[in-house]
Order: sequence, then structure tokens, then C-alpha cells
Amino acid sequence: MTGGSDSTDETDTVEPDGGDGWTPNAEDTEPDADRVAEDADSTAADGSAGPGGRDAAADAADRAADDASQDTDDPGAAAALAEATGDASVLLALFTTTLTLLGAARVLRSGTTDPFTLVVGGIAALALGTVFVGRHGHLSRSVLGSIVGVASAAVAVLSVYGLTHGYTTPFGVPPVAGTPALLVSLVGAALSIAAAGAMYAGLSGRQLRRRGGAAAGFWLVGAVGYVSIIAWANLLAIGLVLIAGVVITDQPATSRSVLTQVATVLGTGTVAGAYLALTDRGRSYVDVRVPSLRDLGYVVGGVVALGGIAIVIGVILGTTGTESAGHSSFERARSAPELLLVLAVASILVIGPFEELLYRNVIQKGLTGYFSTPGAIVVASVIFASAHLFAYGGGPVGGLLVSLGIVFVLSLALGTLYARTGNLLVPALVHGLYNAYTYYSQYLSMAG
Repeated sequence: MTGGSDSTDETDTVEPDGGDGWTPNAEDTEPDADRVAEDADSTAADGSAGPGGRDAAADAADRAADDASQDTDDPGAAAALAEATGDASVLLALFTTTLTLLGAARVLRSGTTDPFTLVVGGIAALALGTVFVGRHGHLSRSVLGSIVGVASAAVAVLSVYGLTHGYTTPFGVPPVAGTPALLVSLVGAALSIAAAGAMYAGLSGRQLRRRGGAAAGFWLVGAVGYVSIIAWANLLAIGLVLIAGVVITDQPATSRSVLTQVATVLGTGTVAGAYLALTDRGRSYVDVRVPSLRDLGYVVGGVVALGGIAIVIGVILGTTGTESAGHSSFERARSAPELLLVLAVASILVIGPFEELLYRNVIQKGLTGYFSTPGAIVVASVIFASAHLFAYGGGPVGGLLVSLGIVFVLSLALGTLYARTGNLLVPALVHGLYNAYTYYSQYLSMAG
């Protein structure tokens, strides 16, 4: 994150120029909301903060824009407007924690009152009660955000655990009447974590809107990347039929996998290239350089770290009797184990480099124009995990959520490596080598 002084300090007092008797009036000294807002948006759009984090000037401009928008001749109205703006994150938390409690309470109302459901309901009630207390000024924003964030994270984890252990009571309220109540609670808890972060940071209504819009926009970039891969796969399949008379669905699994990897290169490359072109960025925006010894150290450490994280998660899942969903590649490899060898090579040459190009260099780096470094890593990891939805789909919702959670945690590590080194090759190599090891290990297990 690039540093800088708070530019709003310079607008508080304007010194007369050389004692000529000139005294500034309110129109001369008050910041113009529209101008400051445009400056903030252009700063974020530049992506000048880079992989290291959001430029502090953008936050300062947001605050100045909010202050300017509250200028009024009525002091009472100005105070009310300021309070309403400052309470935006609290109001969001009231909604999300209420949704969380409604999902948790529905399980209790169904007659399931064992210790697990009582704990989930109690923690959800704690989160909502804390927001009410904080709403009336009895807690600082940092304390309020911390308590709500920790409580909501606990509800999220417990909700996933419940969904994998048979707690699938329907929510019962249209339009999601048939949705498991704990899934509703999970969604509410995830949103509450975001609201807790906003409260902790003291974000204004404008800052919330800008960050929410950025998150949605970059999620769309990720979704377009996925659709682009599918489109290229279909185009290549059609091309094979027209040019060579080859129907790809009649070919071995390894041949179909090669086509998919080519489509991955073309799909992610197309979206990344389109992003650079549409935002007037050149190839220099892509953070690729020859790895230094420090970078190579991060590669080795990163592979070890991902392996360690996977082991710890495996132990936790085994201890709690929680099952994750299997990746679709492993399911296809049951009848053709050699497919895993193709995927091991493709992980290093294709999957690691091109997924990291899109999700780290484009999405995470773009998000640093709106979020702090940790915030950009988290949001990019949510987008990255959501892109794997169909790879793990088809089974019980609980197992799917566990697998997506694992992908999310591993993505946090990859995002941190990118932020620490500023070199795309580092997370690309770590991602590729880790996947290759996973595929090769599974091949040995199947072949042996």
C-alpha cells in the first residue's frame, strides 16, 4: 500500500496570500463533492496501488467527498445526515445478522434442540445483540466489528458443519422456502463478516457502495473468464469436427483434457487481454519478471505452506467426520488414471500461470484500488473459490461448501504470496506445483 498524507487536512484552513486582506469564503474552501468523487474513482481505476494495496489518497478522497456532500445551512440536518452516513455499515450489519439468526432459529423451531443447534442459535443471537448495542453508541466501532466478525465466522463454520451432518431443515420462507435453513444462516454470516469489516474500518455509505460495486464488477470479470473457457472449448470442438472430422466426445479422456487446457489458455488470456485493453493498460501491468532468490524462497515456502494447510484441514475434517466433495477431474480419472498425469503437467504449464494471471494479476490487483491489501486478497479469494463451484458440484451441498472453503483458504495463501512479492510467477509456480503434486499423488494411489 502506498503511503501519503491525508489530503483532507489541507482543505481545513487556507492562509491569506501575502497579507493582501483577502479572506476565503465557504465557497472557496469547501471541497466540491463531485470533483473529489471523480478524483477518488480515477485513483481506483488507475490500479496505481498495485498488488501491495489501496492508495491511501483514495480513502482520503472518499472521506472528503462525504464531508462535502454533507454541507448544509441547517446544522441539525447536517448532523442527521452525518449520523446516517456513518451508520451505513451498522444498518447493513443489522440486516445481515438478522438473516443469520433467522436461518439458525428455523432449525430450532423445527424441534431440533440439541447442543449444536443451541450453540449456533446462541452465537447468531450474540452477533445481532452486539450490533444493537453498538448501534446506540455503547461500543466503539473497532470492538463492535471485532465481536460481530468473530461471531459471524463461528456461525459460518458451524453452519457448514451442520449441513454436512444432516441438519438440512428447509428455511420455509418464500422465495427460498426449500433452501436449507443453515445455508441461509451461512449466507447471512458471510455477509455479516463483510459488514463487520466495514464497521471496524468506519466506512461511510459512499465507501461501502464503491467497494461493493468493485467486488461485484470483478466477480463478473471472473465469471466471464469461466464462460470464456467454455466458449473456447466449444469453438475448438466444432473446429475439430469441421477441419479434421474428429468428434472430441468420442476421444479418450486425455485428449479431451488437452482440449480443455488449450481452452483455458485462450479463455483466460482473452479476458485478461480484454481487461487490459478496455482499461487502457499495457503489458507492463502484468507483473512478470525473472524470479530473484527471494522469489524462489517464497516459491519453496509457498508449496510447503499449501501442503501444510492441506494436511491440517485433512486432520480437522477427519477428526470431525466431515466429508468434502470430490473434484470432477478425480471422478473422470477413475476410468482413465493417466488423465491425472496430463493434468499434473498442465498444472505447471497452464492452470497455475493462467488462473493466477486472471485471479491475481487482474482481479486481486484491480481490487487493491478499492480495498486494503488483506481486503483485496479476501475478496479475490471469494471470487476464485466461486469459480470452482461447478468443479465440485453435483453432490450434497455440505460437501460442496467444504471443498469451496478449502479452495478459499488455499487462495488466501496464493494471494498473500502475490502481494508480498509483486511477481505473478511466484503464485503461478506455487499453484502449479501444488496441483501437480496432488494429481500425481492421486495417480499413484489409483495406479498402485
